[in-house]
Amino acid sequence: MGTLKPGATYIYERVAGSIFAREFGTNERKLVGYATDMSPEMQLIRSEINQVLRMCETDPAMRDLLDQLFVLYNLKKQHNDDVMWHPV
Repeated sequence: MGTLKPGATYIYERVAGSIFAREFGTNERKLVGYATDMSPEMQLIRSEINQVLRMCETDPAMRDLLDQLFVLYNLKKQHNDDVMWHPV
């Protein structure tokens, strides 16, 4: 949990989309994240995408696939229509 103390009891508060943690019995808050209104399924997908991105930093094969995904994404975004996929 970053700079939070292991074993401490924390109270989490949401203020205007920001999530703060404060140790029980204190008034000092630390920003720990941002709230989203995503479904649990979308939160899981986002978490897995973050894990894939971290893996791409050290795995050349994963990075190649990510690069191919971005090429397809940019083609679709430019032309705003379906791009036919062809295995290379």
